[in-house]
Amino acid sequence: MRSAVPWLSLMCRRSLRTSSALFKRDYYEVLGLGRQADQKDIKRAYYQLAKNITRMLIRMIQARLRSSRKCRRPTRCCRMRPSGGSMTHTAWLEAAVAVPGSPPQLVAEAVAEELFRRIFRDAGFDFSGFNNTDSTTQGFAESVFGFGPAKEVSLRLTFEEAACGAVKAVQVNAVGDCRKCRGSGAEPGSRVVNCPQCNGTGYETLSTGAFYMRSTCRRCGGARRAAATPCTECGGKGRTIQRRNLQIVVPAGVESGQTLRVPLSGVGGGSTEEIWARIEVTPSDRFRRDRADVHSDVE
Repeated sequence: MRSAVPWLSLMCRRSLRTSSALFKRDYYEVLGLGRQADQKDIKRAYYQLAKNITRMLIRMIQARLRSSRKCRRPTRCCRMRPSGGSMTHTAWLEAAVAVPGSPPQLVAEAVAEELFRRIFRDAGFDFSGFNNTDSTTQGFAESVFGFGPAKEVSLRLTFEEAACGAVKAVQVNAVGDCRKCRGSGAEPGSRVVNCPQCNGTGYETLSTGAFYMRSTCRRCGGARRAAATPCTECGGKGRTIQRRNLQIVVPAGVESGQTLRVPLSGVGGGSTEEIWARIEVTPSDRFRRDRADVHSDVE
């Protein structure tokens, strides 16, 4: 029976179609982020998701190898081998990742980690800096004082200093402007030109097979300009680790185990880092502390 209202039947037929937009996945939801996330959060979540997928591949390859080893044991003692023009997938996988002297359970993990490392790290992209919110301390040069800036110092106080407050002088490793090039990254007498590695764009694209990745230029750090002759002291970074004297103001009434946040503004060439000072109070022979009270036992 035909409908008396043609457009009604047409609308009913169209209602059976579901918009493809309903099946689209929210990319923010895939990365586990909110819509207020910035580019740095999106980049960090992307690489974390890639690492999680790599771990899943490790477990899959390990299970595949265990299955292939079970099939290999019964045929290991057989003299006759089936002759064929091609190898099975498990045989190819085991032959491809077999390393003499390596434990079988570590082979799959090493292969997956090696794959991820070759794709990204061999190109010089260092992801350790994503955990650091201060981009000014990334990529500094090594020095005789150590390989990294101080994050925490131990501050030993007497009982009287902890009760009344004090100002303590400590030496810390802080990131500061290179003393030779004064932060320019160029050898004295050299000039700064457009970065030859990124052609002045500040970005470079890595292509490894089916993988494409765009990242900040490794040479200029996104500044689009680099030194024609990099400074030999800082390697063209413009920042080095230096030993600095720091005055820490300890408030009165601190206890052992407490930590003080000490900003490093103005230390080491305007660094915006901070360190944490952990308090250690030496017990007193004359006084003892009970919360906010100080007692003295007199015989």
